[in-house]
Amino acid sequence: PLILDPVDLEFNEKGDAMVLQMPGYPFEDAQSSLKVLFDSDKDGRYDSVKIYAENLLLANSFMPYKKGVLVAAPPYLLRFYDDNLDYNLERVDTIMAGFSTGNLQHNFNSLSYGIDGWIYAANGGNHGKIYWWGDTANTLNLRRKDFRFNLETKEIELCGQSSGGHGI
Repeated sequence: PLILDPVDLEFNEKGDAMVLQMPGYPFEDAQSSLKVLFDSDKDGRYDSVKIYAENLLLANSFMPYKKGVLVAAPPYLLRFYDDNLDYNLERVDTIMAGFSTGNLQHNFNSLSYGIDGWIYAANGGNHGKIYWWGDTANTLNLRRKDFRFNLETKEIELCGQSSGGHGI
């Protein structure tokens, strides 16, 4: 009863469960939100919740990343910073843009950290010309391909093709 329309669940570096809700699917009439679940009495059942971030367009995927989270919120990839891990955001940055918003169930998704230090994402068969925020001169045409990116080196590459409805 603490969540509604969950589409992604991850555990952060503190071991707390985080859930992305997408109540607007398929009608695009409500925006996604990200919540943290707590078990305050340690009985094995979540009993309270805190909204971590809201008004996330139709975000469908997220991953904990370096004291915060990355959120796939087409047409953007967003980064939320929680430097002291108190679930109060210090800032939000747009990392990339240009992702397709055409077919909701195939928008880019499934952010996954690879052992090679890159972050992988399924593109779901959509198009789009993605770019690092602020650098519209250098785009990558997704052409229905999946991709990977490196936040440290600012590289993006195509890396295969999946059906990408949700998952690689």
